[in-house]
Amino acid sequence: MNADANTQAKQTVSRFHKSIKLARSYTQKNDFDKALRTYELVIKDSPEDAVAFLGMGRTYMKMGNYEAAEKYFNGALHLNDQMAQAMIMLAALSHKQGNEDKALALYQEALNINPKLTKVRVAVSGIYVKRKMFIEAENILKEALRYNPQYSEARLMLSKVLHKQGQNSKALESLDRLLEREPDSWVAYFLRGRFLSESDSNMAIEAFKQSIQLKPDNAIAYFYLGEVYMLTEHFEHAVLSFAEVENIKSEMDQVMVSCKLAKAYSKMGAYKEAEKVLHKLSLGEKRLGMIHFMLAEVYVQQEKYHLAVEEYEAGSLHAQEFLEKHPEFQVIQEQNISDDKKARGYAEIVSGFISEAEAEAAASAELNAANEGEIEDD
Repeated sequence: MNADANTQAKQTVSRFHKSIKLARSYTQKNDFDKALRTYELVIKDSPEDAVAFLGMGRTYMKMGNYEAAEKYFNGALHLNDQMAQAMIMLAALSHKQGNEDKALALYQEALNINPKLTKVRVAVSGIYVKRKMFIEAENILKEALRYNPQYSEARLMLSKVLHKQGQNSKALESLDRLLEREPDSWVAYFLRGRFLSESDSNMAIEAFKQSIQLKPDNAIAYFYLGEVYMLTEHFEHAVLSFAEVENIKSEMDQVMVSCKLAKAYSKMGAYKEAEKVLHKLSLGEKRLGMIHFMLAEVYVQQEKYHLAVEEYEAGSLHAQEFLEKHPEFQVIQEQNISDDKKARGYAEIVSGFISEAEAEAAASAELNAANEGEIEDD
């Protein structure tokens, strides 16, 4: 190749890389039209290069057009059947579409090509956890850490997997090792608080406080800090914690947080404050059965049985599944008995419903769990 041809080739490669970089920046900014047009120009100039096809697929995936994304990811693989990143993106796409078996097969194929893909091992562990295959999840996470001991996401996931297996001391040890490397990891302190909540309330409280100190808008840590305060009957502190969650804009179920706040008020005897919170919630559209039932409990504690009966019966109108499971509620409703007996009868039946609703809220509170096992981009 002569000097002119060599210079021209270098300019072509440089132009290609600049265009790819520009298209990626458009995708990151959600300027999808410009991203797609830029990738189309690259493909027109270099139709045999798989990188632009991969970029087009990523853009379409971010747009939510999974059919087009799959087409371009497969196009990238057609041009380069050893392109591990295309397999990873197809796996992530399959995972999003609920095809976990296909996702696992593609992730494994990518790992066969490049065993150093620690992020892929974390994604696979997420699928294993969902299937309750905890030993398999533990093993693949340990392998990820063998390739990169500093990969905090793998260490955090390993801690959760060990905790799920009942190996709490090992889970805490894993977090301690992470904190040695990353003393400013608010997630590690948060998980430490979660793991200690059942065994050492004081240490759990300190861990949550440390997590909040590192991340002041830490709604999830405030929420679980409030939960520990409730367990230890420090209701005034629980009120402050749940109030902080309300003040922070987050993706948490704000209705459930407010219900927790109302319960904390009620436990400390601040019934009027609890009533205010629940009255406001009753004007909304979510969880109305539980809200009316909780308000009824507040009235029972104040021996306002006639008001409690009204709330219990209002709640039952918003909880059809509850009524189907508990026909005895209607039996009590039809009895000609005093309000206090009727309210206490309702209370005995409803307590389990409220506990189940609270457990459901706690299970959905950890926002980071929603994305376990997914890879969308580098």
